[in-house]
Amino acid sequence: MANAFLKIRDIVIDVEIADTLRKKSRGLSGRESFASGHGMLFPFRFSGFHPFWMKDMKFSIDIIWIGKDRKVVDITKNAAPKSFPRPFVSRRPARYALEINAGLAARCGIAIGDEVRFLL
Repeated sequence: MANAFLKIRDIVIDVEIADTLRKKSRGLSGRESFASGHGMLFPFRFSGFHPFWMKDMKFSIDIIWIGKDRKVVDITKNAAPKSFPRPFVSRRPARYALEINAGLAARCGIAIGDEVRFLL
């Protein structure tokens, strides 16, 4: 899986890029945990309302929804494994979704409107 770095505020996140349909379908399912400061980025071909669910997840996550202008358009906090099969969808169209450990968005003060820089 390809890797890159994103910067939101002063936080640099090492991301795995889910750049195929198979990687997008699997996501973080089945993993025991996710390292601090890491995330998984889901790029989409178009902005829209892309549903995520917690099937086979073993830990909670935050989902940062990013618009085509590379600004945070919504944040889903503490999506828990027990929420399956409920889908999570942004309230505004998103071009990217970033999964990070639950609570990181709040601890780092990530907010709607924050700029996301792609450091490839």
